[in-house]
Amino acid sequence: MACRASTACRERALSKVTPAGATCTATSLSEAVGATINSYVCSGGYAGVEYGTEVNGEWFGWNGRWNGRSEGPDRFRRAYRHIVRTMDAQGADNITWVFHVNGQGWPRTAWNRFENYYPGDAWVDWVGLSSYGALTPADRPGDWEDFRVALDRVVPRLAAMAPDKPVFVFEFGFTDHNPSGSAADFADAALDDLLSGRWPEVRGFSWWNETWENDDDPAHDTDMRVPTVPGLSEVFQDHLASNPAVVTQPLP
Repeated sequence: MACRASTACRERALSKVTPAGATCTATSLSEAVGATINSYVCSGGYAGVEYGTEVNGEWFGWNGRWNGRSEGPDRFRRAYRHIVRTMDAQGADNITWVFHVNGQGWPRTAWNRFENYYPGDAWVDWVGLSSYGALTPADRPGDWEDFRVALDRVVPRLAAMAPDKPVFVFEFGFTDHNPSGSAADFADAALDDLLSGRWPEVRGFSWWNETWENDDDPAHDTDMRVPTVPGLSEVFQDHLASNPAVVTQPLP
């Protein structure tokens, strides 16, 4: 995770995974509303905790499509608040609460706008988004949105929704081996914009440094790992090394 030096990037992890590696998730909104503290407390140090990653995306079970459609956003808000109340009641004061949306929403309906899912300023500390390029080697032009175009559209909405909250790019990435684009070029352009101050509300960013299988053919695997994708480590070094605008360690 990198943060812009002008912000108070406190000693807290910025993910749904704690420093110890435990995940804080639930499988459904009904489970979340009725859950006990044991389902959600992650111990050890400070942690950024998000419930409902990319909530406006139908690929996750907490999206409204799977929870009453137009009733889904209200159910999500109640589930999120329940989790926060439960952890607060147990004295878990080492948590930064995260509200994490996707740059594009599916299904594309009015009730699925991410603003409808927002639990409220009293329940959230940080807001932010995911914005990916090609996710698989088979993706074609038009399957993803340009990073700048996505953030030009989404960051103002996040800032209007939660004007007193810092905005983060919680996930961005581009796979290797896609003939229609380059991970290094995608990262280079994204970092240029992120570090230029194009979006002053954005206080930090996190590249999705992962690989995964998409089917039984290794040639179809997604690989976004900085050390293995040609040219990617050089891009990050060029933009981040000795850059006074960036801090990669917690600030006191």
